[in-house]
Amino acid sequence: MHNYAFRIAFCITARNKLRDKGLLVEVKWTHGSSGPVKPKLEILALGRYRVVLNDETHDLPDDAIELLAYLALHSEKSIEEMLNDFAGLDSSLIERAKLKKRLEYRFTVLREKFWACSPDLVANKNGFFAFDKKTGKYHFGNLFSLRFDAKLCQHLRSETLVDHYRGRFLAKSESVWATSLADQLEQQFLTAAHEHVNDLETAEAIRVYEKILELNETDETAWTGLIQRYVSDGQEQQAKWTFKRWQNMALEFGFDPPSFVFPNAVPQ
Repeated sequence: MHNYAFRIAFCITARNKLRDKGLLVEVKWTHGSSGPVKPKLEILALGRYRVVLNDETHDLPDDAIELLAYLALHSEKSIEEMLNDFAGLDSSLIERAKLKKRLEYRFTVLREKFWACSPDLVANKNGFFAFDKKTGKYHFGNLFSLRFDAKLCQHLRSETLVDHYRGRFLAKSESVWATSLADQLEQQFLTAAHEHVNDLETAEAIRVYEKILELNETDETAWTGLIQRYVSDGQEQQAKWTFKRWQNMALEFGFDPPSFVFPNAVPQ
């Protein structure tokens, strides 16, 4: 009996030490018939911002969504790594100090928002985004069943990527890490779109060409392909209007006027 009580006391002491070091995050999951079920978290950051936790949309400021997307992408990072990724290696000490305060505030916003909307999910709100004092890193990701559009698109290729890409990643963000990933995903999409657009049905091809031009309005191949699809689909006025858009773009950028030979049914 004495040994049993001693083991219980030892376990409690050990758990308390882990908790004090930030290594133990106690999470109260929702439960289903087959056992614990992680809360569902969906982050949409391509083209439009949206955060959905267990089917409930959360109204979050843009900078808080940016931090949430960052954590979902990397799963663990130290504060110094965060400062490098957000501000760049050449940022000054003053800039880094200010950014650190902003990041700490964003953490607070996320914790309070998620706690207020779903108090049943988290037993320890201060550990909701766990900080491991031993490694000096924030941990995130294992708490949720996560669906993150940008992370998905990182691993997609060909026509599947074309389907899932919805616009520039975190378009309002100027952080180093966000613009770098946005450029990478954008280039992946443009490459995949040009490779597969000729295999698509007319309506879908028109949608893809328009998406290409939203990202790169100087793409002559996309302009030509778009007009040709409108012509082949009998949308004569739309084809002429698209050619006019192309002309206006060329004039604005100081390019030579574009040329396109319309069939007799669509005079220039």
